[in-house]
Amino acid sequence: MNFKVTFRLRGLGLAGILALCASAFAQERLITRLSDPNLAAEVAAAYSITLTDSTGPAPFALYTLPPGVSADFMQTLMMGDPRIVWAEDDGEAETPETTSGKGSVANVIGDRNYLAAQNTNLLQQIQFYYPKYRTRRIVRMAILDTGLSPHVPRLWNKVDASLNALPDGLPPHDLPQNIDTNGNGDVDDGVGHGTMVAGIVDLLAPLVRYVVVRVADSDGVGNAWSITKGLAFAVVSGAEIANVSLGSIERLNALSDVLDWTEANRLLVVSPIGNNGFDQALFPGGYSNVVCVSGVNPNDTKAPFSNWAGDADAAAPATGIQSTWWDGRTGIWSGTSFAAPMVASALAEGLRLGIPRTPEYLRLKAQTSGDSIDSLNPGYVGELGKRLNYRRLVGSMLGRK
Repeated sequence: MNFKVTFRLRGLGLAGILALCASAFAQERLITRLSDPNLAAEVAAAYSITLTDSTGPAPFALYTLPPGVSADFMQTLMMGDPRIVWAEDDGEAETPETTSGKGSVANVIGDRNYLAAQNTNLLQQIQFYYPKYRTRRIVRMAILDTGLSPHVPRLWNKVDASLNALPDGLPPHDLPQNIDTNGNGDVDDGVGHGTMVAGIVDLLAPLVRYVVVRVADSDGVGNAWSITKGLAFAVVSGAEIANVSLGSIERLNALSDVLDWTEANRLLVVSPIGNNGFDQALFPGGYSNVVCVSGVNPNDTKAPFSNWAGDADAAAPATGIQSTWWDGRTGIWSGTSFAAPMVASALAEGLRLGIPRTPEYLRLKAQTSGDSIDSLNPGYVGELGKRLNYRRLVGSMLGRK
């Protein structure tokens, strides 16, 4: 019987096979890595699917399947095709702070010096310092988030490359859109998020250059494809670090494969552990080749909203962070999304003052150079990571004890 079924399907041809798929499946999208990015259109034609987007010269493509065709079925058809390295479902991700509330705003237009004064305790907690050697080499950090506000030109002056990875055709700006993508009844949950992250990087690594990619809308919602496209753009744009302050409770299989590619192309990804208050790291933070950052209070105890897990590589302050806001004023927000760029900034500063390093080397430095906080968190031993010690991390990357 198996032989007869196989024979019949072959006799129908690909169009006939697709017609036999169960109509109960909704229209789905598939992310692929191709052996050659120039094959994207050819693959679409071969499988009667729509090429929705691609990342050339990077080797990834997004396809939309015909109504009624499942991603699982199409993946099975593609198995063994030498043009296709892998194919995975798309999946949704969002800024962790959509689960812990929006930030507030201080009615002050604050420059970097103002923000340094407002975050004095935070800077002392992580042993921040301004290195004496101010000019070495150019290092770019990719910020994959809700974009960067046009109302903060001093940060745009640091941008070497930018992209909107969402299909809405807008500039990569972090601005309100009056949308409720996640359906929680609260519009624009994520607006200001990317600008806050960029301001933290400016505070801790002021000479690092930016690659800005809008991978989430103003409600803080993106997907595996937007992050894939953002990471591909980061590599092509010469970034060495990427801060991705988004996450998903469910594994994003496509991102796992993309992260292998970014690792091979010497791009390290830093991501938050999440704000659900449970013992699991959100993805991509939960993948082993990502620096996963938990959040702590000013006294180095676990922030009440921070997740915890053995996947945690480092910890950083995550409460009452003050940074730039989308309207040009000062934002105040809490969340592990804002702990992650502190670790990313320290790594980027070590790179800027030193030499290029592999992602594996950088992960090890993030894991080992901090201060142990296990004694302050007896219920989470080994599940928060060491709290960032900026001075020690940068110094260790420069060969100092």
